[in-house]
This record gives sequence, structure tokens and C-alpha cells, in this order.
Amino acid sequence: MFAWSHFLSLAAKLLNSANVTDSEIRTSVGRAYYAAYCSTRDKAVALGLSYSGKKPSHEQVWQFMRSGGLASNTSDHAACKHVGDLGVALRAMRTQADYFLANPPTEADAQKAVAMSTELLKRLAKL
Repeated sequence: MFAWSHFLSLAAKLLNSANVTDSEIRTSVGRAYYAAYCSTRDKAVALGLSYSGKKPSHEQVWQFMRSGGLASNTSDHAACKHVGDLGVALRAMRTQADYFLANPPTEADAQKAVAMSTELLKRLAKL
């Protein structure tokens, strides 16, 4: 079975070369996002997320988590909210990297995306 966290490993690996290119930076941001999103989507469904046809699936996953993800205790509720907040921020970074060519992300932006995704996956694993 494929582990979505492998996308995060790839994102970090892309940033390890001496002369990181714009495409490696943009791809790194995207892979960091999708490691977080796909892992969270799977967890959200396990926690009870039911998709509606009214909103994009990415938005539904992040909003479900931000609302507490049907957590049964205060600690899990806070962790779900934090995962959702990180996911929304990562999604904005990924959108910027993929669609706004005139304002490219920096290597520092990509490193931040990798760090945020790493934190998100750690939080998610504890739920």
C-alpha cells in the first residue's frame, strides 16, 4: 500500500541539491501539501467525514478537521483543529506555487511547507 508520507520525503529530497531550481521548489511545496492532504483525507473519512457535493473535497477535509473532526475529547479536538489550520495554510502555499508564476515561492517557503507538513503528519498520527 502506498504511504502518502513518501510525498513528504520526496519534497525534502528535492530541496537537498546545491542549486535548487524553481521547478524543484514548486514541486516540493506541492508534494508537501499532498502528503498532508491525502493523509488527512484518509483520517477524516475514518473519523466520520461524509462528503457533500456542494464544496470541493479539499475544502471539506480541512473544514472537517478545523471543526474538531468529531473528536470525543478536548485534546483530540485541539489536535484536529491544528491539523486543519496547517492544512489550510499549506493549501494556500500550494496554490501560490502552482498557479502564480509571477510570484514564485522561495526555497525558504518550500522548507516551511515541508516543516508544516511534517508537523501536521505528526499530529495526525496521534489521533
